[in-house]
Amino acid sequence: MVALCFATAMIEGFDIQAMGVAAPTMLPALGLSPAQAGWAFSASLFGLMLGAAIGGYFADIKGRRPVLILSTLIFGLMTIATALTHDYLLLLAVRVAAGVGLGGAMPMVVAISAERAAANARVLTVAFATAGMPLGAVIAGLLARFAHGPDVWQLIFWVGGAGALVLMLFQFWLLPETRAPMPPRAPAERVVPSRTGVMLLALTWTSIGLISLMLHLMLNWLPTLLTGKGAAPTTGMDALVLFNVGGMIGAVVLGGWVDRRGFRWAIPIACVALSILLLILAGAQSMVAMSLLGLGTGFCVVGSQFTLYGAASTFFRGAVRGRGVGSSVAAGRFGSALGPLVAGQLLALGVGSENVFRLLAPVALLAALTIFLLSYVAPRQDAVI
Repeated sequence: MVALCFATAMIEGFDIQAMGVAAPTMLPALGLSPAQAGWAFSASLFGLMLGAAIGGYFADIKGRRPVLILSTLIFGLMTIATALTHDYLLLLAVRVAAGVGLGGAMPMVVAISAERAAANARVLTVAFATAGMPLGAVIAGLLARFAHGPDVWQLIFWVGGAGALVLMLFQFWLLPETRAPMPPRAPAERVVPSRTGVMLLALTWTSIGLISLMLHLMLNWLPTLLTGKGAAPTTGMDALVLFNVGGMIGAVVLGGWVDRRGFRWAIPIACVALSILLLILAGAQSMVAMSLLGLGTGFCVVGSQFTLYGAASTFFRGAVRGRGVGSSVAAGRFGSALGPLVAGQLLALGVGSENVFRLLAPVALLAALTIFLLSYVAPRQDAVI
């Protein structure tokens, strides 16, 4: 079950990275400006936000399995459609639809892996399952790194869409339900409103949103930003691959730390380290240094994201876990959508690549503060808030 969740996260990571690594051949092929590229990068992420909210709601009523299978099917079809699209407005529509499919899948990955995990290893299990995302991004980066020709961008989306459809078949055959659907006419269990609950949700959404903004900005724009600093295109791709490798390592290391000692210090420390690494990256000139800094920033930001997803899954009891996690993932998708869009607009305004990195540093510090505050209001065991 966790392996299927891992594979689903891989597909999402492949798709999110696909736009970034396809950009060098896709943008000239479609005649897109940097500002249009920013919207194209963000289109699927806006769909992810909608899909996460809707998918989480129906998962608590209908069960996790049907929502995950349908989400994967939608994503696979729309990703293949991306490879066949040559009109800008149609591209935006297709990417939004693909995002809706993927958006419904990630809350199911978190909920299913959390419900399957042992109580003393829940965060690590969720972090491991979601760590498939950077592995999928690595595969997309390697495909773009070694494939050649003006149609490489189409190949990337064909591979991602076909992979999703194959995975959907395995989900249908092998994935059991971890939560039975609610009886007919039984009202969904309500989240009890309280001052503490509102504060918990606000801090959770803000924390995940800030980290997602930084993560997806770098996933989509890191090669372009490094090229703008004078790096060779291959260096940008290498840094992106190392960024995702660092993310997989960070998810496992930070996830184990949080299961043992809680997230009060682990994730805020990672965010503070991220702010320092971003400032160093802004001034780096060595190709080797840029690649290694890609590894370090990936460890911090990707590891923080997936560990925080795992921690958030413990805030909600099973009856409302789908909606609770879905709303948290949706908040993250809002930050995810803003990140690439902000970078595209900054570059269109003439802000240098190094200044984009510098502007991210205070965002990382704000995330550290928000997560530290969250640790004081988060429940220590599953709870309906």
